[in-house]
Amino acid sequence: MRSFKNYTHLSPHQYLIRTRIERSKELLTTTTRSLLDISYEVGFNNPSQFHRNFVNVIGCTPLQYRMNH
Repeated sequence: MRSFKNYTHLSPHQYLIRTRIERSKELLTTTTRSLLDISYEVGFNNPSQFHRNFVNVIGCTPLQYRMNH
């Protein structure tokens, strides 16, 4: 775990969240799929968890991101 954090500067959990968010950004900009579908596809257990993590990482809601990109 220390080696992972030294290499990525993130804990494994933080890395996983960021990886999921990056994939969701791709889906938000390249598809018209619902936020619910996207949240489940990238591995979140519920849409509110997806929304909360997206805002924490990106700084805006998934819908705002989709509209601006």
